[in-house]
Amino acid sequence: MKYFLDIIRKFPSKIVTLEITEHLILAIRSDMSVYRLCGLDPMDFPGVPKVEPIMIFNIQSSLLHRVIRQVVFAVSTSENRPVLTGVSCQNDANGRLRFLATDGVKLASRTIDMDTKYVQCYTPIIIPGKNLYELSKLLSDEQESTEIIFGENQAIFKTRNMIFYSAIIDGTYPSVEHIIPVSHSTEILVDTGNILSALERVSLLADDSNLLRLNVTGNRIELVARTAEIGDVYEEMSIEHIAGAEIQISFNGKHMRDILRSTDSAKTTLKFSGKLNPMIIEPFQDSQSIYILTPIRSK
Repeated sequence: MKYFLDIIRKFPSKIVTLEITEHLILAIRSDMSVYRLCGLDPMDFPGVPKVEPIMIFNIQSSLLHRVIRQVVFAVSTSENRPVLTGVSCQNDANGRLRFLATDGVKLASRTIDMDTKYVQCYTPIIIPGKNLYELSKLLSDEQESTEIIFGENQAIFKTRNMIFYSAIIDGTYPSVEHIIPVSHSTEILVDTGNILSALERVSLLADDSNLLRLNVTGNRIELVARTAEIGDVYEEMSIEHIAGAEIQISFNGKHMRDILRSTDSAKTTLKFSGKLNPMIIEPFQDSQSIYILTPIRSK
């Protein structure tokens, strides 16, 4: 498949001809180029798994693409806890579906309303994050709907021209409700593009841990990074609204940038409840999305 995709991408012409001229030989033609790829006997491939549905619902494909992008970046890349390499999908009695991902440091949660055909399960279904990422690249039709079928061991995503199967990760997804602060002492409203640009500039001199310090003081925030033997950087920017006390907090700048790129909001609310407690990042006036970032203890 890798060779096939690479060949198609390199063709200058939009017209590509596929032809099986010999047994298990695929000829690929475009303009003056001809490629011949060796195939495998289809009898050697496993059959399509049979799935007994426990939940069936529909989501607009463009929305599903956006939701996956908003949460999948937060999955863990470590296999020490396999369930954290997946995205938890859990419905509730009100017909809502929550997509949740965390690696223990950052957390992303997005809730959507479902067009439900058949529901029987309130237990989280854990889908590998890498599979959802690949699925998102195949969802392009703005008007199309994706039918999602959850079974005991498989998840199926169906569009007009595609059926995508994914295994389900076996295990219990950890409860995260206790790590989400229920109150905060400081709240600020910032322009997402401005703070993201500032973070990218300041991160140029961050150390290997991507450590940045943020100070909320008066009507502005200060961003500071320092790397021994290289130098340091200081930048400040105004904020649109502040409520509560001044605060200093340190965090991983890359994680914060990943979150801000996923918010799909021109403005972002940051809520703090102490320099060592998780901070909440929320798209402005969006009650369906929430992000959590754990601070870094620093001197």
